[in-house]
Amino acid sequence: MDYTFSGLDNAQAYRITLVVDGNITVDGNAGTFVDNDENGAADTGASENTALIVNGTSQTGAKTVPAGTDDPASPSGVFPTNGEITFDVEGVAAGSVYPVIYHNGGASTFLEIGSAGVPSETYVVAAEVEVQ
Repeated sequence: MDYTFSGLDNAQAYRITLVVDGNITVDGNAGTFVDNDENGAADTGASENTALIVNGTSQTGAKTVPAGTDDPASPSGVFPTNGEITFDVEGVAAGSVYPVIYHNGGASTFLEIGSAGVPSETYVVAAEVEVQ
């Protein structure tokens, strides 16, 4: 399934991650997230067991782009072209995930959230990917 996010700043790096449906409550393009380990970051769950983000030849498949090893002090991220980022999500096994795109503006590369599970960074939740 292809996703396109529009209206983005071409000079801003973004991260894309897949979150299992049990770790997010979605309301339109927003959501609240689970933080079971109480580290201040959204828990994505084992989304790589359900689906992977595929980005042409440079990305063979991942649950987060760029990888979690990206330096938070100088994040590489995904830069929009003409204000858009397009990526493909491919199913691996039965389950549901939600693609989330966010501006990495915090101290870590992860989507940072407050105690109520609401992100403190700018983000958007895309439509559910359901793999049969």
